[in-house]
Amino acid sequence: MSDELSIINNKLPDLDNNNSDKLVRISGLILNNVPVVGSILTEVFKSIIPNQKEERVGIFVEVLAEKLKYVDEDILNLKMKSEEFTDLLEDAIPQAARAMNKDRQNYIASALKNSLTNEQLEHIEKKKLLQLLNELNDAEILFLHYLNLEASQIAQKDRLQFAVRHFYLFDEYDDREKQKTDADLRNKSALRKSYLSKLEEIGLARISTPGKPVFTPWISRNASKLHQITSVSSGNLRITRLGSLFLYNIDLIEKEQVTTF
Repeated sequence: MSDELSIINNKLPDLDNNNSDKLVRISGLILNNVPVVGSILTEVFKSIIPNQKEERVGIFVEVLAEKLKYVDEDILNLKMKSEEFTDLLEDAIPQAARAMNKDRQNYIASALKNSLTNEQLEHIEKKKLLQLLNELNDAEILFLHYLNLEASQIAQKDRLQFAVRHFYLFDEYDDREKQKTDADLRNKSALRKSYLSKLEEIGLARISTPGKPVFTPWISRNASKLHQITSVSSGNLRITRLGSLFLYNIDLIEKEQVTTF
């Protein structure tokens, strides 16, 4: 790890702080009296969770170091020691400790990297974008990314490739006839709509067909050859300027792909 990032190691919050220790002790007193399940959960509280958090934060620091290696050294020395960056880092570390995959680690690291290099946004605005990342799950971020592809009028084949790559989000869960006899499809459809509703709720997307409820984009198949995917149908949400700015802040799109509306 580069010397420029030594500030990160010095600023990492103690993952085994007093509150965590108290939780483990109290939980242990209770769980020791619960057969089988109690001993398993005690191990989870005492070992698995703290170890996972430390490992995830370690991975995050490596990802951040990789993203910052091309940033000017003078900028790193000046800005990484500032109160503003320290404040953002304190928000980012708990997110990194919970991040279960490399994509999420990359999103968080990108937000921090861009906080150092983006001169147009104020600290409170950078903090807001990092907060939005904490509010969204991975499926919601993928749907937002797809909405930006639609807004940028990218070729249908490219949007279809994206949908196929994330098939579990774009399968035909919203087929009402199938849902009448398939409870699993109804459950999946309800969850998928909740992802899109969240994007609308926090201002990253808006309904494009007023008066209609949120419905989702889905993959269409060839009627005679169901294994053959032919297109991806649009939903009734449209990405907002804030939604595009959020994607840009986590390096999912380029600056020229940020929508103008």
